[in-house]
Amino acid sequence: MRPSATLNEPMPLTLRRALHLTLTLTLCIAALAARAELGGTQASLALDQANLGASLRLSKEPSYQLAVLTLPNGVRVREYLSASGQIFAIGWDGPQLPDLELLLGNHHPSYLDAMGQRSRGVRVQRPDLVIESGGMMRAYVGRAYLPTLLPAGVRPQDIQ
Repeated sequence: MRPSATLNEPMPLTLRRALHLTLTLTLCIAALAARAELGGTQASLALDQANLGASLRLSKEPSYQLAVLTLPNGVRVREYLSASGQIFAIGWDGPQLPDLELLLGNHHPSYLDAMGQRSRGVRVQRPDLVIESGGMMRAYVGRAYLPTLLPAGVRPQDIQ
């Protein structure tokens, strides 16, 4: 900037581009952090609702809160939230699979690895992650949960 520049003069083009790039990157990182994925938080349920074009219904169970997203194609996604607002499990059913990359988040590669090892259905069974998915044309079901995050009193069979 020239010593005689005033606040009313336009910003140099390179500075304007740098500010624009910084703002764009900040918004992208915030959007990625806000996804309501397995292990994510309740704060991003509205974002999942918008990304999936779904209706949202919340209900309170004794040990957790249940968010049911119903997609326009008839798929139902259930997100199980702990008292602290963390998503500890996800279940789904419907005529097609939901966007599992969105819902499983950083656990999606484990799903893909298991999918490549089986001809039918998917099962991941680890101490820190369980994923089960199967079905047939127009009748898919599945669930994924983080065993170490299950609230007291919640059993794996409670997750549907």
